[in-house]
Amino acid sequence: MNVIEDAFGGQADFAIAQAGFSRKLENHAAAVALNYFAYNFIKIHRTLRMSPAMAAGVTDRLWDVNELVALWEQYERREERVA
Repeated sequence: MNVIEDAFGGQADFAIAQAGFSRKLENHAAAVALNYFAYNFIKIHRTLRMSPAMAAGVTDRLWDVNELVALWEQYERREERVA
């Protein structure tokens, strides 16, 4: 890990990669949201030995990618009903 990754919690590579590939702002926003959710709810961090969301008391368990996908699909279905 380099100094930039240490300072930004490993987000630097994601930001650099996403900057050139999101053609629409909506797609970029969705990619950033998914990345931050995964970073805070799915990934166990070495220094915390748990996810940041668990450390902050937001959740009491480690989330799974399948749960994230189900939550996203539920959100999209709700948006379709409203529109």
